[in-house]
Amino acid sequence: MWTLAGRLIDEFADRGEVELCGAYAGPFTVLVIADLLGVPRQDHETFRSWLGKTLAGDTKGKGTGDQVLSNLYPYFTRYIEERRSSPGDDVMSQLATVRFPDGELPALTEIVSLAFVLFAAGQETTARLISTGMRILAEQPSLADELRANPEGIRNFIEECLRFESPIKGPFRLALRDTRLGGVDIPTGSVLMAMNGAANRDPRVFDDPDRFDAKRPNARRNIAFGHGAHFCVGANLARAEARISFERLLARLDDLRLVDPSALCYAPSFLIRGLNDLPLRFRHRS
Repeated sequence: MWTLAGRLIDEFADRGEVELCGAYAGPFTVLVIADLLGVPRQDHETFRSWLGKTLAGDTKGKGTGDQVLSNLYPYFTRYIEERRSSPGDDVMSQLATVRFPDGELPALTEIVSLAFVLFAAGQETTARLISTGMRILAEQPSLADELRANPEGIRNFIEECLRFESPIKGPFRLALRDTRLGGVDIPTGSVLMAMNGAANRDPRVFDDPDRFDAKRPNARRNIAFGHGAHFCVGANLARAEARISFERLLARLDDLRLVDPSALCYAPSFLIRGLNDLPLRFRHRS
């Protein structure tokens, strides 16, 4: 991840201006999860060209979500078929060779779908987290200077980013019995949306919750990754990707500024909270 972060930053460090979602946040998270799953290196740039456009908010051509899915499916089908005949030391090999308790192999389509879900879930939300943090650092130059001087503070900064702008607004739940919550009757069978983003601004847990505080002592109490049995299995990976990204970006880029704060555009989704693009100006730190 350190090597990949440096290589991506090298591509734009001398320009003085960059659209960060498409040039860094999207490609970085796509290529990290691709490497973890075992996508062959020769296919990485192809994946980057498709998914980088989606994460940057491209709504035309092959960058759209449906087209990306149709592009990826035959790749993952081939990967799983190859792993079943010749397993390697990667996540897709583990998926390809897993068996039911009776010894039967799951259907190929089931494993391909699971591999694709892991791939998709492993990049978009983390890309949104990185872009959110960089937007905040561009808005608060003194905070960026503090974190450059004390990189250990980046860990808590990430937790506050997760609390303040949770990349996932909330999951759906099914009411299994009649109940009453917040003065509202909820009949059995009702589909509900648990708003993690709202819980992360609960004044009973977080003092002055609408204020971003990079040193907030209980920032890690956020539930951006869910809770209990539903806690995100990729939380540690996402935190590591964000920490490495902020450390490397702050070490290489100085005087961060938003190109046009009034033009920032968020994803039109009731599930995802994140920027479509983040144009930044900066000075290259030698």
